Amino acid sequence: MIEGSVKKELVDGQELYFLSAEAWQEVFDSGQFQNKDLPKRLIDKIKKVELPLSTKHRELVITLGFFGANREVFSYPLLRGENRYQRIYLEGVKCSNCQWIGRAGNPLVSEVYWGISNDNPSNLLMASARKKFPKINCPNCSSPFDRFFIWAGSVEERGIQMKN
Repeated sequence: MIEGSVKKELVDGQELYFLSAEAWQEVFDSGQFQNKDLPKRLIDKIKKVELPLSTKHRELVITLGFFGANREVFSYPLLRGENRYQRIYLEGVKCSNCQWIGRAGNPLVSEVYWGISNDNPSNLLMASARKKFPKINCPNCSSPFDRFFIWAGSVEERGIQMKN
């Protein structure tokens, strides 16, 4: 990796890695991060969905981290707050009222907490997120979503293909 192109920060007690554009390109070219192979589907998800979304929406940050005994590499989308980051799971969403299509951030999916220390149990972090953030509605027509989302962003301008 290029010196200074990766910043390490503790988020909820877990070391997460914030990569520069050059570092991301190196990961894509090599298929590895810190000598660990990344599955092709993870690279594709980061390259085709997560990074383009974070480029368009500056409050969204994509990081890498490790979890499990084998230290598997995982991407962690974060919502940038005033004093901290909030983990979110990005999922495709379509408004049942106006048919708006985009991605939405859900902090209540346990997968986004994989790899945190035992000092910060995921159930407490999820409960905290539910209290700290209001449930958002469709950004186009304000109809409520079926699920608990704290962020939503449009994707069509970036050419991201969604699977329904």
